[in-house]
Amino acid sequence: MLHVNTRWWWGGISLLLILASIGWWALGGATFWPPSQTPSAIAGEMEGLGAPMEHTHALAFDHVRNILWLGTHQGLSRSQDEGKTWSKVNLKGDVPSTDFMALAIDPTNPHTLYAAGHGLWVIKSTDGGTTWTLKKQGLDGDDVHALAMDPNDPHKLYAWVVDKGLYRSVDGGEVWARVDDGPKVPVTLAPTDVKGLLSINIPTGMGGIYLAAATASGFFVNADCF
Repeated sequence: MLHVNTRWWWGGISLLLILASIGWWALGGATFWPPSQTPSAIAGEMEGLGAPMEHTHALAFDHVRNILWLGTHQGLSRSQDEGKTWSKVNLKGDVPSTDFMALAIDPTNPHTLYAAGHGLWVIKSTDGGTTWTLKKQGLDGDDVHALAMDPNDPHKLYAWVVDKGLYRSVDGGEVWARVDDGPKVPVTLAPTDVKGLLSINIPTGMGGIYLAAATASGFFVNADCF
């Protein structure tokens, strides 16, 4: 399953990164791993990540310091050489879990990072990932699968809590509140259909915020539920 497909400019070179559950591929100045390789082979080439690397769910890019951040079920890693080598981050502070599902970086201050995952709630770092603090006030569960930041207001965040729903913070994660105004159009999705939501995103230039869910019945998009 494909989780992230993002294009960045890195040192004047267009860099396309594709993150999948078995590994990731980078085009444009970095190493390319063809999809024919097995997960174990890919994990072996990603120096510094350790083994076994079961899944990769979260990827974020610090465009100021040229740092790639990668979250997996085994912890958090970073690369400063376009993904050729990786170093495991020694997580300091109030970090209840090392099982990462989502990452977000403040585009106006890349020293501010947010992370979420299984048993992790939401954690925040203001010193570039060295130390972390727990930000769970208002969240009704610790299994957070998705995280997004408003590009026009980095203090506004959205988090998806498994079996609980979508939550919003307007103060940089200090306090969360469930987005309970609900869809303004009829929907037919049962709660069990969307409890496995893997990603939420706030695109620029599209005039709004979109919630999308893929189920066995199809792909659903709602642009008017916030």
